[in-house]
Amino acid sequence: MEGFDDSGPIEKGSPFILGILGTRSQIDKKLLYTSILEPVIDSVGRTPEQIILPSESISSAYISLWADDKNIPTQSLQADWFRLGRRAKILRDNSIQEQATYYLIFEGPKSVFYEQLGIRLAKKYPGHVFTVCPKGELSILEIQ
Repeated sequence: MEGFDDSGPIEKGSPFILGILGTRSQIDKKLLYTSILEPVIDSVGRTPEQIILPSESISSAYISLWADDKNIPTQSLQADWFRLGRRAKILRDNSIQEQATYYLIFEGPKSVFYEQLGIRLAKKYPGHVFTVCPKGELSILEIQ
């Protein structure tokens, strides 16, 4: 994949930088807070030092508000659709992947792109990839 960082596994004790990827448009605010974000923090055992997310979607605003309430800095990355066209999403997502040390991936109902991305990241970073299926169920992606 273009721009994919292949520097190896994330070391223990590394910063907890949560990268948000995928389709979040069908997730409501309460489910996002109580059934997804809070359990991710509980599973890792500490608060993220930063959350990196796409700027598009109302759920990005929900995540930013939640992070502000918890005093977690956020970085919103905007895709340059006008200049880059369809590649904009790929380049923005690659930037999130390169900066994050943990990943929260929302799988889409019609596409397997984010499911496949989650599998690739879970192979590379065991225990650092959380997925949310289209119904809103959270799981840690473990690849054997």
